[in-house]
Amino acid sequence: MAKIVITGPECSGKSFLTEKLSERLKIPYSVEYARIYLNEHGLEYTLDDIVAINQIQNLIQDKLIEHHKHVLMDTDVLTLMIWCLEVFQEIPKEIMLDFEMRKPDLYLLCRPDIPWEYDPQRANPHDRDRLFEIYREYLESRDIPFYIIEGNSQERIDYANACVRQYIGLY
Repeated sequence: MAKIVITGPECSGKSFLTEKLSERLKIPYSVEYARIYLNEHGLEYTLDDIVAINQIQNLIQDKLIEHHKHVLMDTDVLTLMIWCLEVFQEIPKEIMLDFEMRKPDLYLLCRPDIPWEYDPQRANPHDRDRLFEIYREYLESRDIPFYIIEGNSQERIDYANACVRQYIGLY
């Protein structure tokens, strides 16, 4: 079984890449639940909201994992953890515990080298590179394999596809 997370700063192509990999590899994926939550509850949120987002995202991911050999995840608790630090300068213990306990098998870290696209849920057009480095530092500290995904859309899809295929042995 392989749990593969597509992660990175906002507007770095995570959702697009997740969908394209799912289509190409015939592997199911979990959506980024935070987007659904914020659409339903509004853009104002608290640490308690982030904890709730994490709990529901975990349920969605666990249900997929229960029924499929391999799963793609459009973000995971790492994104929520960095989000907490950026917005509130603290991480709830539930989030930190999940970060330590719910380790995926592989991360695909999307570099923000694609143009910024406005979205009401996005807030960091000017510091995506700084946030990318925060993601990279956390991944290096976790000792979990990861690949950096960059380039144009086709290059990203092709490289990510090759990385996942190699990791799960589809060659």
